[in-house]
Amino acid sequence: MKSEINKLSKVRNKIIERAEKRDALALKRSDDWYDSPKGKKHEASTGKLADVAEKLSEAINELKTYTTEL
Repeated sequence: MKSEINKLSKVRNKIIERAEKRDALALKRSDDWYDSPKGKKHEASTGKLADVAEKLSEAINELKTYTTEL
């Protein structure tokens, strides 16, 4: 079970990295870009990545709890 937890942690970390890179790139854009359909889509996609990372964190914590209860 520990190897699965480690794999999930690596995936979560990659997702967090990607979301942070997307945020950094978006900060360089103009306000007009933020208001454009492309900017809104970018923001929504980045938000989804953050949500997935959060859900993975919750799953990892549940697995850790489960393995310590065994």
